[in-house]
Amino acid sequence: MSPAAGPQNGGTLVQISGTNLAASVADVIVVEFGTTPVTVVSANETMVIIYTSAFPTSGVVSVRINSTAYGSTVKDAAFTIVART
Repeated sequence: MSPAAGPQNGGTLVQISGTNLAASVADVIVVEFGTTPVTVVSANETMVIIYTSAFPTSGVVSVRINSTAYGSTVKDAAFTIVART
């Protein structure tokens, strides 16, 4: 996860690395940070790039990628949402 933190108001470009994440952008059903869906920019088997959305609260959240090809992949406590100041 790079970066591993971003502001609560969203807009952070995040690269998620791993294996068997998604075949393509069209293959991605949803990517969620906590329970907040985010915008997928690019996706393949080893990397998904997203823009974060605005979050209702700050704190540490899990990241879930759900794709048709590979099902659900979860990274627990993977991203820190920094509170608005």
